[in-house]
Amino acid sequence: MKLKKLKLLGLLLQHPIDRILDGLRAQREKQFKKAIVLKYGITQLPTVDLLELFGEFEEELSTYSFLQSTSQITDLMILKKFAKSIQNCDYY
Repeated sequence: MKLKKLKLLGLLLQHPIDRILDGLRAQREKQFKKAIVLKYGITQLPTVDLLELFGEFEEELSTYSFLQSTSQITDLMILKKFAKSIQNCDYY
């Protein structure tokens, strides 16, 4: 048990600002989750199976960027599939 505490202390001392910020982010996330449960009475948004929305789901992406903070591949494919369901709408 003492060794585990020493390892944790070592991690904290290696990057103290990062560890403190991680703890603050985790605490803030807990507060937001609690507020959402209190306000709306749910812990997450409802989920829908893509096959319920589209039937068969087979799409291709011609280009994709693996840059940070970009949409996920699944998000792009869903948007493309929705665009196909709207007349005169095109989404690459």
